[in-house]
Amino acid sequence: MNKCLYEQLFIPHGDSAMYEEHLWNVWHGKGFRSYLDQGLFLGEHIQVIHLLLLPLHILWPSHLLLELTESVALGFCTVPVFLIGRRHSGSEKAAFWLAMAWLLFFPMHYLDIAIDQKTFRPIALAVPALFWMIEFAERRSVRGTIIFLILALSAKEDVALITCPLLMVLAVLEFRQGRSAVFSDASDTSTKASCGKVFAVLSVLSLAYLMIAVLILIPAFRSGGDVHYSQYFGDLGRSPGELLKTAFTDPARVLAHVLSVRTALYVCVFLLPLGLTPLFSPLRLLSAVFTFVMLALLQLNVADGGDLPPVPYHHFHAPMLPVLFWAASVGLRSGGDALRRMIPQGKALETESSTGLSTLIFLSCALTAVTGSAMPCGASFWSDESPFGVHSLYIPTDVQQQERSRLAQKVVAMIPKSAHVASTDFIHTRLTHCERSYDYSDYPRAVNNYKPGVPPDTDYIVIDTGHRYSKIRTPSEVPELNDGSGSWELLPDQFNGVFLVLKRRGI
Repeated sequence: MNKCLYEQLFIPHGDSAMYEEHLWNVWHGKGFRSYLDQGLFLGEHIQVIHLLLLPLHILWPSHLLLELTESVALGFCTVPVFLIGRRHSGSEKAAFWLAMAWLLFFPMHYLDIAIDQKTFRPIALAVPALFWMIEFAERRSVRGTIIFLILALSAKEDVALITCPLLMVLAVLEFRQGRSAVFSDASDTSTKASCGKVFAVLSVLSLAYLMIAVLILIPAFRSGGDVHYSQYFGDLGRSPGELLKTAFTDPARVLAHVLSVRTALYVCVFLLPLGLTPLFSPLRLLSAVFTFVMLALLQLNVADGGDLPPVPYHHFHAPMLPVLFWAASVGLRSGGDALRRMIPQGKALETESSTGLSTLIFLSCALTAVTGSAMPCGASFWSDESPFGVHSLYIPTDVQQQERSRLAQKVVAMIPKSAHVASTDFIHTRLTHCERSYDYSDYPRAVNNYKPGVPPDTDYIVIDTGHRYSKIRTPSEVPELNDGSGSWELLPDQFNGVFLVLKRRGI
């Protein structure tokens, strides 16, 4: 599906193909950035996990590498889900059905392909890392826990909103169960600290990392500016300081956002597909509280000026999902115990109750995916009237879209790799391997000193008139052809007006 979106020119550059541009620019000596960023990418997020793909990207320098990696990583989460489920339920059958339920859990589907067709995001790679962190922590392996903690945090700084409480919950569980033995790894036999103490220390370190990243590292790469996603919280504040001020001076306004109908919807979206089983493990579920509150406070429609769908149709909920399935794994056992107490023949059901609950979870995920998912398990995928349907996005029947997809390859072949090119979104995705690949939009960029127009070293301008957000449909609407400078010429139309290609005179 991701490959189809790429071929149909539906994957945007921002928040998707820009990450492939990071890899291309790093191994071509241009720095860890895309030219969409306001500087180095570290001024946006401390997000470096995709750099691990550099060796593969050198062999296969394509955005499809990132797409494949993300899809495989999310799919193979079934392995840790199975292991965790088997440990807590004591049943391989129960663990199997829980792992299969993961594949049908529709909030996970939007991590692979979001509602706006943004696909690869590094934070999706935090999901398997968090699952494996939980798995190794419960095995009491210090090395594995730390390795996957670091991997998870490298996917995005705010993953610490999960790792901090999650590790503290693991510490509490260790203290509660009275386990004081050292980690079982041979390399850690000299360790005298208990598991609980180590988890508590890692929890504190996660919180410290988050504070350092948000208050020091990111502002340092933004010339002292606040983290850009502060604006996502609308009237609650546009900087970390303003957000804290609102929380202390006007807590009623914050609570009004948290205790809202939308928040209740989020609860249903995350818990109903899992048959409410995470509620049988409230302490583990508490690990998700910080991230869930953040989701409740998001005001994307205010920040972006649009009517964006709520969570979970984007990526913000990604770190929560391992916690939900961890709690559901324990819920298989706890829920099974409750079921046996309620049914007179409960003792006879001892081995079947967990399997029955996990089967219920699988069926619940399958049923909710019909209405909630945009994947083939969802009804919208097969609808000819849906904008997310197979014949709208993946195998379009629209003749103009088929032509647009075909002509995109001709545009790419026409632009020299040595050129400095500015392009509109969607065709921008295909031009990231040029010497410079600038964004052509109304959004002010640092590469042009936040002024309108294109950078002065731009050689070509490519405008995709056929995508749904295009503001330019004809040559008469191109500012560079109407400014009277005569600096640009419109090349002969080889694309039936679907693409407009301008070349700077004299090059």
